[in-house]
Amino acid sequence: MRSKSTQIKLNILGRLISLGFNFQIPLTKFTHINKPDTSKSFIAVMWHAHQCSLYGFKEVMNRVNILISPSNDGQIITDACERLGYKVIRGSKGREGASKAVLKMVDALNENDIVAITVDGPRGPNHVVKKGAIELAKLSGKPIVPMVWYSPKKNFLKFNSWDEFRVPIGYSRIVNLYGDPIYVNKDITDEEFEQKRLEVQNKLEELSQKLGIATSFSAQGIANQKVSDELLKFFCAQFGVDVSSEQKIKEELQKLTDTAYKQTVQPIYVVRQNALAIDVCLKQKDAAEKIELTAKRKDDDTRGALRRRGRARF
Repeated sequence: MRSKSTQIKLNILGRLISLGFNFQIPLTKFTHINKPDTSKSFIAVMWHAHQCSLYGFKEVMNRVNILISPSNDGQIITDACERLGYKVIRGSKGREGASKAVLKMVDALNENDIVAITVDGPRGPNHVVKKGAIELAKLSGKPIVPMVWYSPKKNFLKFNSWDEFRVPIGYSRIVNLYGDPIYVNKDITDEEFEQKRLEVQNKLEELSQKLGIATSFSAQGIANQKVSDELLKFFCAQFGVDVSSEQKIKEELQKLTDTAYKQTVQPIYVVRQNALAIDVCLKQKDAAEKIELTAKRKDDDTRGALRRRGRARF
């Protein structure tokens, strides 16, 4: 049991976070690629670092059930999510508590809701899928839908945490990329269960890699990886490349690397080089002024000494 003072602190933090989310959500513009039908129930799975990708379900947030740990950190997120309109299912430690959470998620899915799980949470290991989502898909018969999010913009922040948590600050253009549904049979063997777990893990890694390639500066890398046209359009939009057709995308891809370089890397390099040159000039000027000042002082000292000697003679 938490003390009253601890509970008050957690509630205040939850309220502050929800205020931040309320400010951020209208400023976050999404491009959805391969988005599932949100009128149906499914199990949305993402890395712990990508949990805020659920911003993308804001039109159905009252049907999204988020599994959150029973920790103090989890209580803060719970308060924030409930204030925003999401539903929350608290996962408990121990077999009995975990079983109750699973049953609640099965009930939610049977009521045509969506269940969201960070599959490497709450404390890692990072990018290692745990068995909970696979077990839930097995019991409910509902599909698992992997999802990742990304933006090449500088205000898409990455924190120095165990999961490298990501969140946008201010006006942001985000892409949510979804994998195809993954179904789990109720009568699978232990070996097949592990294969499904690895399938989900590999699919999340693949989606992350696709977004990484699509938001890099290598047009050749994009072409070789067969990234979807929607993803290419998003990438082109980030750098202001005009695209009006699929053929236009292929033509623009040839220019994309140069465009990205001119708009991002080259200006930074030029600014840094200019700053370095200015810094060198300033240092040289300071050094010259110091030499000049030292010489002037010596000259003044010499003149003063000569004057004193002349006065001493008379």
